[in-house]
Amino acid sequence: MPGISSSAEASAIEDAYSEQIRGLFKVLFTNLIDQPGSDQQSASRFATGMTRAKRARDLALAAIESPAAETRALPRSTRSRALPGSMQRRKKKASR
Repeated sequence: MPGISSSAEASAIEDAYSEQIRGLFKVLFTNLIDQPGSDQQSASRFATGMTRAKRARDLALAAIESPAAETRALPRSTRSRALPGSMQRRKKKASR
């Protein structure tokens, strides 16, 4: 039954996400105590960690929905359409 497995996997992903958020908060709290005056820098790092944790959670949840969903969730690089550097050089030499 794929639905039950997916549900268990989704629950594990959400649990891991919650653990990461707890960890980020603990680091923020410790930094505020240990490094007074660095509130802005600590908050910025916390926000970056939150963004990355959310992205990881969303990618993982998309991956268990369907195998094709994983590739749709990843951003496409414009560089992938370009020829590799060695092929571009060969193409230029051939056209001379």
